[in-house]
Formats: sequence, C-alpha cells, structure tokens
Amino acid sequence: MGNRSSSSAKRRARAAPKKPVKPQFPVVKMEPRTFSSLPNEVIVLIAKESIAEGGHRHLRSFCQTNRRNFELSQRELYRYMVIHHELQLLFLARSLIENPSLRGMIRTFIARANQWHCRQRDSDPSIRDWHNISVDESKLSQLDRQLLILSRAHCTQKSVDNIQCVFGLLLFFISQVEHVTIEVDWYWPVLDSFLAAGLASSTPLPADDSMDVNLYSALLPNLKTLSLATKLYLRKELRLIQARPFHPFNALTASTNLRVFVFDGDMDKWGDLDEIESPMKLTFSTVKLTASHFSSSSLCKFLRHCPDLQRLEVAPQGYAADYGKEENINSVLPKYCPQLRELSLRLGGTSRSFFRSEQRTLSCLPQLVHLKELRIEVNSFLIRNTHLNTLILPNKLPEQLEKLFLDASMALVPFPALGGRMTASTPEARTYKRAVDSMIQDLCRAREDQLLQLNTIVVGAKYVKPVLWTKNANKTLAGTGARLRVTSGVEIHKLWDSSWDAMKI
Repeated sequence: MGNRSSSSAKRRARAAPKKPVKPQFPVVKMEPRTFSSLPNEVIVLIAKESIAEGGHRHLRSFCQTNRRNFELSQRELYRYMVIHHELQLLFLARSLIENPSLRGMIRTFIARANQWHCRQRDSDPSIRDWHNISVDESKLSQLDRQLLILSRAHCTQKSVDNIQCVFGLLLFFISQVEHVTIEVDWYWPVLDSFLAAGLASSTPLPADDSMDVNLYSALLPNLKTLSLATKLYLRKELRLIQARPFHPFNALTASTNLRVFVFDGDMDKWGDLDEIESPMKLTFSTVKLTASHFSSSSLCKFLRHCPDLQRLEVAPQGYAADYGKEENINSVLPKYCPQLRELSLRLGGTSRSFFRSEQRTLSCLPQLVHLKELRIEVNSFLIRNTHLNTLILPNKLPEQLEKLFLDASMALVPFPALGGRMTASTPEARTYKRAVDSMIQDLCRAREDQLLQLNTIVVGAKYVKPVLWTKNANKTLAGTGARLRVTSGVEIHKLWDSSWDAMKI
C-alpha cells in the first residue's frame, strides 16, 4: 500500500506538458460573397444556362439586372435568334440598321414564317408603313444604305410584300450567320426580286462585261447549315431578273462553307438542278431529304451535284412519275457519291413507287467502298415481298459495313391474308417469321467470313419474340465481338431517328 501511494504522488507531482504555442497570423476579414464579385466567366455560364432553360425571355430579364450582365449576356442574346412574329422581324432589322456591330453576334437564325401574319387585316400597321419608318442610318456603309433603299423601293401598301423586303434585307445583314432555318409556305415573288436586285448591286461586274461572275456569293457567305421547310417557295422555274438568271435555291446555297442541307417539302420543279444551273457543284457533306414528288430518279438528279456527300438520309413522302427521264440509282450513287459513309433510306414500304427504273431494287451497296453505317428497309432489296424467303441479304451489303439497322416490318403488308385479320398464327405471318429468322441467321453466319467489321446489328420485324430471338442470335455471334438486337412494335419506327448509342444494343 505504501509503494502504491508513493507512485501516485509522483504522478501527481509530474509537471503537465506545455501546449505548443501557435504562431500568430494576421487575421484577414473576408467580404461576403456577392453576385457582383463573380468572375466574367461565371456570368457567361449563367447567361448560357438561362437561355437554355427559359429561352430569350429569361435571358432578357437577366440582362436588365445591371449593365455588367447586359454587356456579358448580349452575345448570348443575339447568338441564337428565333423569329416567331413579324414584329420581331421588324425590331431585329431596325436594331441591325442602327447598330451594325450586332450583326456579327448572330450565329443561328431561325425564321418561322408560317406563323407570321401576312394578310392585310391581321398584320401590324408597322409592316404596312415599313418604308416610311424613320431609322438612324448614320452607321450604315454605302452598300448597306443601298440595300435599305432597295428594300424600301420594293415595298407596297401590302403587308405580305413588305415582310418579304424586310426578310430579304435581314438575309444580307446577317453575313456572319452559320446556321439558318427557314419555314415558309408562301410563294414570295417579291423576295426573289429584292434578292436579285441586292445581289446585283453587291456583286460588281468584271471589266470585260462577262457573265462568269458568281452572282450569289454575297448572300450568307459563312453559312454552314441550311434547313428549309417549304412546299411553295422553291417550286419555281429559273427566270430572268434584270437580265440575269435567278433561282432562290442558288441564292440560299451559294456559300462555299455550306456542309449540311436539310429539306422538308415538295421537290417538284426545282429538284432537277440541271435546269437551274449547269454545271452546278454543291459542297454538301450531309443531306437529309423528307420530300414529296420524289423518286429514285429525282434523287439521282440531285445527287449528281453532290460529289463530297458523306451522309444521306432520304424519307420520301409522295411520288411522281418521271416519264422519259428515268435514271438508275444503282449507277448514279457509286459514280457521283463515292465518299458516302452513312445511308438512311426509309421508304415506308413503298419501294415499288420509289424505284422506277428498269432495276426495281437497290443493288449498288457493295460498290460503295466507304459505306460504314446503313439504315434501310428490307423492301429495298425485293421486287415483291413474297421473295423475302429467297433473299440472301449478306450479298447485298458492302464488306466494310460496321453498323446495320434493318427494318423488315413493312415486308408483311402486301401479304394476302385469306379472310379475317392478320395474326401471328396465320399462314402468311408464319411464312414471314421463318423468312426473317433465316435472314437473321444468314447475317450471323456472314459475320464470321464475309462481313468481318459488322459489329452492330438491329433488326425490326413483326410477330417476333424480341428477347428470345436476340438471345439465340447472340449465341451464334459469340466470339465474334458483334452484337445483335431484335425489336418489334412501335419501337421500330422510333429507332429510325435514334442514335446508335440510344439503341442500347
């Protein structure tokens, strides 16, 4: 007990360790973080997010908070312009006249002219009095002032004419624009006259008075993407305006930087580009056509002028005979579009109406040595759908093909079901399923020795069991690195517009 108490006393008597002395640093008081202290890069990101989430209305509200936000957001405000109303067109034209520096900010311009009130009783009085509106012209160049005078000279008391003049003036002003979308179902002859006059005044003639000068080079020179939706505006024949041939298609596609062309409408009359200009070379690398009055022959007449084409999407909406001028797509496509890498041909089961030449099917795909991705209906290889069970599909495809989407759902439509409705148990449906199953097995076997690069396969068909058929096909493909998916129902039509990643193979 004595020893224990003495050791306790020693522990109590031991001095406590000294705490380390921390160095004294000067205390800096931080100001509270406020919106005004954010860097410019963050303000620009907020502006981009504002227009992405709420459109121009939210961005305009954001601009009005203070002058700094306005200056940083102005570029985003003008970068993406969408014109829904004719008054927006007038206000934008006036802004570009009085502040020419704003023109270089516009990169995307979308004109939804079908929503404009062009009739006299519906239009705003400002449209009818456009040629009398007072604007500040002090910052205009001599050429811009000439274009403004031309637009006023073409104006009348009709709103529909004045809208065309203002729209044409805008096309000259937005010279730095890269992406243009125009939706118009009007004939608009005044616009053609104004564009022809404006281009003539913007393009000086050579000294020898020759007509070899490019009349259309002054319109949209930096354009990269053009999307047109019209049934009437391009349906015109070539005509002379001021002793010069003019067609709106030439004017809108004159840019040497234009790579993407999207068209939705009627290709009657203007589809034969040789009648507009011969020879004509288009710089398109991507073309998407959703057109009526359209067949393989009219497609050939368009493709003859696209030597740099790499991606083609075709979805005809109606057909017109081209008697006496039929062209064979199997000879035109490999010859005039040798660089084609992606092809999408969606005929809606009406291949007999689309292919009108002597060869009623598509047989040129093995000659397209650069083709990598293909979306197609099996009907494109068949004269009659009853020939599906004799089709040897691998022989119709190029050897270097990497991705294939095959729609076989339309191959059953013309089968004559004997009374009642078509079901999975009818003889025609059973014959169809056996043919589709045989076609899938042919693709799987061809992957081993013929289609060595084909790693992505999607097949759409009716009356199939997608899960079971997909499992059996991938067993056959085991060890090759390829994957196959079978689908049916409404999903087939959705996959036409889906990316390959979205198909979830």
